[in-house]
Amino acid sequence: MFRYLCNQKAALLTAILLMAAGVLTLCFPESWYPQETEWQLTAEKEITGIHGGLSGLTWNPDSRTLFA
Repeated sequence: MFRYLCNQKAALLTAILLMAAGVLTLCFPESWYPQETEWQLTAEKEITGIHGGLSGLTWNPDSRTLFA
């Protein structure tokens, strides 16, 4: 079995790199997400009559509806 794995060095290296990337993603999950900037918050406030949140749901007080 060891000889077979040595013959498949490219596949073995790829598998090791994928597993290492998975471990790093699990160890540092929040560092991969983009941070919210002040411009995004300002643009959200400029829309009159619509009050949104970080959950993705938006409340429109004019029509009294909640939409995504």
